Amino acid sequence: QVDAPVAVLAICGAHRSGKSFILNRLFLGKKGFPVGSGVSTCTKGMWIWNKTVIVKDANGTATKFVLIDTEGFGSPEENHDSSLLTLALLLSSYFVYNSVGAIDEITLRQFSFVSDVLDLIASQKIGHDGEIPFNVFPSFIWLLRDFSLELVSSDGSRMSASEYLEYALSASADEGPQSVKSTIRKTFSECFRERDCVALVRPVVDEKKLQHLAEVEEDDLRPQFVDELSELRRMILGRARAKQINEMFVSGSGILSLANSFLQSLS
Repeated sequence: QVDAPVAVLAICGAHRSGKSFILNRLFLGKKGFPVGSGVSTCTKGMWIWNKTVIVKDANGTATKFVLIDTEGFGSPEENHDSSLLTLALLLSSYFVYNSVGAIDEITLRQFSFVSDVLDLIASQKIGHDGEIPFNVFPSFIWLLRDFSLELVSSDGSRMSASEYLEYALSASADEGPQSVKSTIRKTFSECFRERDCVALVRPVVDEKKLQHLAEVEEDDLRPQFVDELSELRRMILGRARAKQINEMFVSGSGILSLANSFLQSLS
């Protein structure tokens, strides 16, 4: 029943890394997607909020969102990470990748299967006209959680989180074009032409409160986290675009049709 135009925002990332919490704090408040406090997975598969969320930016411009939460990657309970990531990428117009700490070699290798997935997508005839149009790939933001490092380059100069992402994705001189980092860099350049990065500090210091974040009042969150979260929200509202395929806005029924088509191709 969702009318076009509508922006579709999906969040993916590691198992038990606080995806549902961040999505709630951005758009839904405390009574949003369920947030687990234990080691087991709370979100199963893909969950869609049951109504569109209309959000206004500082200028009063309203954006209508469909919000998608996903099961975390690397869970010992399930093994369908690539399918979830593929669907989230193809259905969304704004994609948030959530990880904890710095972007290191391990993190990049965990993300390396995206290249294989996207190569597979590009080789398939998905949709009514065969080839996948460019704008099927969403705007991309890498969200660094519990980030405590100082963002400085090797020469000591300060860098932004976005510059840090580009630095982390750049291949070293001794790496060949077929290396993991080179492949990931090529994937990002070709598919995520609108990409950015934001770093958030740990939301609270108290470990007991950290285990029950869904119940924490905003006044108990660290002021720096609140400010950084507000900046992330402004960034999303400033860059989120309505879902389009072949320059046509997609309604709720269109998203359903796309999901069916993508699922058949994945199968």
